[in-house]
Amino acid sequence: PDGPRAEIPRGTWRFARAEGGQLVPDGESVWLEGGFAPGKVYDLFYTTGHCPVVGTGLLAVRDFVSALRFDGASPCAGAATRALGFGISQSGRFLRTFLYHGLNVDEAGRQVFDGLLPFVAGGRRGEFNHRFAQPSVEVTPSFGHLPPWSDTSEGGHAGLLDKQRSLGGLPKVMYVNSAAEYWRGDAALAHILADGSRDLALPEDIRAYLFASTQHGPGVWPLLSKVPIPDGPVLRHWMNAVDQRPMLRAALTNLDRWVAAGVEPPPSAVPSVTDGTVIERAAALDAIRIPGAARPDPAKMRFIQVLDLGPETSEGIGRVPAVVGASLLARVSAIDGDGNEVAGVRHPDVAVPVATYTGWNPRHPVMGAADQLVRYMGSTFPFAATKAAREATSDPRPSVEERYAGRDDYEARVRAAATGLLEQRWLLDEDLEQVVRRALAKYDAVAAGLPVVPPE
Repeated sequence: PDGPRAEIPRGTWRFARAEGGQLVPDGESVWLEGGFAPGKVYDLFYTTGHCPVVGTGLLAVRDFVSALRFDGASPCAGAATRALGFGISQSGRFLRTFLYHGLNVDEAGRQVFDGLLPFVAGGRRGEFNHRFAQPSVEVTPSFGHLPPWSDTSEGGHAGLLDKQRSLGGLPKVMYVNSAAEYWRGDAALAHILADGSRDLALPEDIRAYLFASTQHGPGVWPLLSKVPIPDGPVLRHWMNAVDQRPMLRAALTNLDRWVAAGVEPPPSAVPSVTDGTVIERAAALDAIRIPGAARPDPAKMRFIQVLDLGPETSEGIGRVPAVVGASLLARVSAIDGDGNEVAGVRHPDVAVPVATYTGWNPRHPVMGAADQLVRYMGSTFPFAATKAAREATSDPRPSVEERYAGRDDYEARVRAAATGLLEQRWLLDEDLEQVVRRALAKYDAVAAGLPVVPPE
């Protein structure tokens, strides 16, 4: 994705599609002589026939929520005591962009949202407010990759919240990420100086959390090695099975209590330079010693790069393609002896494990480019069931048999871990039993001898 650019000769591609062995002209398809290479990113730059207006969605959200709260004709007016904004992935980056532009005050100067929770947005903004913006663009270096990544102005860049602070109306904000956004290369930039030398101070009205050893979306159980969507990618390893949604529900509840009653949420929990819980991706991969585990090439992962989009960048007019400079180091949580992450909030599946869970998963060889990652996906590497099975494969991780005295012992430990999260307000009462039940289902399957990697 971040390899050197090479222009493809114009005579080798055309706007067409292959149909019945023939090329059919098609203004919405691109055909390349010899086909497209797996794992490569192809950017098409062209002069458009029209230029849709962008940025109005940001204003529409602001004005709609304001109208719900303050317009006398609204059924919520006078009844709604607070407004919370919640966004996942692209909509989480939307909320970060919303704050960057200082849009949390309406035209009458009233605060719109009281609290925001951007989930799995990482340290990035989005493509929502510039010429030719494409909100779903993730790979191509553009406006969404530009600083500021952090809330503070340390490190030579303005802070993400500078404009909102100057205008007033700054909401309580919780940034919550999975391991995948750290492995994507940008999440650590939100709270660690770009050169990696030190942690950035988080303001009192901000919280930041990592859900340790989770992936971008909810974990899947039973185990799968193909993303369950039409034409979904095939993964080299089992998909990450940690379901972080119970912790996310608790986070949203904590945000509401913070806004409504001033109840301080749990302290921020992210990888830290100060306590030594942050490392570079290559070091984390080197520490993985699991039989059958295929590790991606660190040089072929995503990085945040220094970009030059031209002299009109501040006006939302970018030069394409961007001039790409140096890549910034990508940092992730340190891992324990099992390969599970030590920083952040640890789900009972991670705290009392029957497997190693990661925020990365390589492409399967059948897809090509097996040394690259499937974006956003994490892995599950089950432990061996017995000591004999572990020794037969030279797996350094203690087996289930060696870790736990049996199912009852495991249940007692995982229940204690879940109760601990409940006491720390990272689990709701109504979710405790389902978390324990799901952990036991994993224990039963692994104790019965699940393979470490999917069968070929």
